Amino acid sequence: MILAEDLSKLPRSQFHCRTRRCLRKGCEDTFRASHPASRYCSDECRKEVHRWHNKRAQRRYRKTAKCKAKRSEQARNRRQRTKAQKRTKFALPTERVGHHNEPHQGLICARPGCYECVIPTRRSPCQKYCSKPCRVAMRCVLERERRWCERLTQRKRSVAGIEDV
Repeated sequence: MILAEDLSKLPRSQFHCRTRRCLRKGCEDTFRASHPASRYCSDECRKEVHRWHNKRAQRRYRKTAKCKAKRSEQARNRRQRTKAQKRTKFALPTERVGHHNEPHQGLICARPGCYECVIPTRRSPCQKYCSKPCRVAMRCVLERERRWCERLTQRKRSVAGIEDV
C-alpha cells in the first residue's frame, strides 16, 4: 500500500497523466488529471461523491443488528413521549416530502455517485454494482491504479538498488 506521504515526496515531473473520464456516475466528463490517483474532475464531483459515500455507509449501518436495536429503542421512547403529551390541534401531513420516503430495498451501487439499489440475485449474492457499465467503469479505474502502484513500487526499488526476483 502506498501512503500519501510517499506520493508527496515524488517530484511533479514524474507524473504524466493522460486525459480520463470522471468516475462519478452522471458526470463522466473528460479531464486532465493533476495526479495519477485522480478520479474526479472537480471539487463539486468530490463533494457529491462524499455525500454518496455517507449515504451508502448509512444504509449499510442501518442493516446491522446494533442499529436496529437502537432505532427500536428510539421509536419506543418517541411513542411514550407522544402518549404523555397532549394532542395538538394541528394535524401532521400524511405524506412528508424528503429523503425518508425512499424505499430501502438494498445496498447502493458501489460506483461513486450511483444511487441505484443493488438487489443481489441467487446467482451472484455478492453483487456490488447495479449494471455492467458501472462494473466496467470501476474495473478500469481500479486496474489503472493497480498498474500505477506497480510502476511506483518498481521505481522505488530501482532507486533503492533492490532487484526484482
